[in-house]
Amino acid sequence: MSPALNVAERLPRSDRLLNKWAVEERTSLDITTIYRKMKAGTFPQPIHLGPQSRGWEEEAVAAWRAARERGVDSPAGRRLRAIPRDSGAAA
Repeated sequence: MSPALNVAERLPRSDRLLNKWAVEERTSLDITTIYRKMKAGTFPQPIHLGPQSRGWEEEAVAAWRAARERGVDSPAGRRLRAIPRDSGAAA
């Protein structure tokens, strides 16, 4: 095994923590949107690691993404609202 192997690759998925940049990359959301969704209860809460350090459980972020793909907006199971389409009537 190479000593350069990333430690995260050796940990089970449930034990891995993601920093904000990794969460942004995996969700395609910016950190402001992530915090807004956390406040609304539609995104997993981070684990506080220190005074200014937080990490999200990789498994929780993956579950959030899977729920979004199924059309569920939150861990509580709220369905996403459909965006009304224009009736097509042009003036």
